[in-house]
Amino acid sequence: MGARRNHHPTVKPLDLMRHLVRLVTPVGGTVLDPFLGSGTTAIAAEMEGFAWLGIEREAEYIADIERRLELAANPTKRAAVAKTKNNLEKPEDLPLFSGLKRNGVTP
Repeated sequence: MGARRNHHPTVKPLDLMRHLVRLVTPVGGTVLDPFLGSGTTAIAAEMEGFAWLGIEREAEYIADIERRLELAANPTKRAAVAKTKNNLEKPEDLPLFSGLKRNGVTP
């Protein structure tokens, strides 16, 4: 099976949603997303250590949400999918990570 793409019409950047989740959710809080869409807010909440509750009425998005949550929970699988999907030798080759610096050091 070929790589799947997220076809939701209003996909949000994960980094933005992680920032917003941290900004508005109190320590130990739960993130509520009544329009779960492609699941980006749920993934952001999990990555930031928050519980979450998502509601999505469109059944066509559920499989994408489940797939994205599974990949978010499994970094090894996520890296393998990214490598295969983008025909990369290493994750740093992804445009998202090119020029990334951690504590002033390029990985």
